[in-house]
This record gives sequence, C-alpha cells and structure tokens, in this order.
Amino acid sequence: MNEERDDLWDLLGKARQPVVSPFFSRNVMREVRASNEKPGLLRRFLQNWRLIGISGATAVAMIMGLVEWRQSEAGGEEDHLLVAEQAADNPDYELIAHLDELLANQESSIWLDEESQL
Repeated sequence: MNEERDDLWDLLGKARQPVVSPFFSRNVMREVRASNEKPGLLRRFLQNWRLIGISGATAVAMIMGLVEWRQSEAGGEEDHLLVAEQAADNPDYELIAHLDELLANQESSIWLDEESQL
C-alpha cells in the first residue's frame, strides 16, 4: 500500500500547478459589473409585459372615453345654438337684450328702499 501511495504522490508531483492569471481581479470585477448592469429597454419590456399590457389597455380606454366625451360636447353645442336661435326669433328679444340693465336698476332700487326704511 505504501507503493501505491508513493505512486500517487509522484503523479501529483508531476501535475501542473495552478497559476493565477495576472488579470484575475480584473476579470472578476468585469463579471460583477456585468451582473449589476441594468437591463435594456427590450429586456425590461419582456420582463414587464403584463404591466405594459395593462397600461396600454388603460390608455386605450381613456382615449375612447375622451373621444366619446368630445362627441357629446359637440352635441351640447348644437343644443345651445338652437336655444340661441329661438331666443333671437322671439318678439321679446329687445327686452331680453336689455335684461342686464333692468336687473341692475332693480338691485340698486332694493338698496335704496332698505336705506329709506332705516
């Protein structure tokens, strides 16, 4: 058994000794930095596809709501125009045109009446 052990040690003595490369620390640091780098835009997209899908669906729903709201606003303007045309055709249009002046006179007369009661 002693001979086997001697043969083993002889074989191990002939084995190549491990040599550390002079660039070992540089290579280790490069690998560490590569693992800490932020992923690119495409990689983020592929990693977060659910979040992007939900965001896209929400944006589409908001755009559709905005388009519907704008269409309803346009319909409301037509109603206002119809009311304005009816008021212009009304024979009392001159009275309506001077309504602000009549209200101003009435408000000032209310103040005068209250002062006279004091």
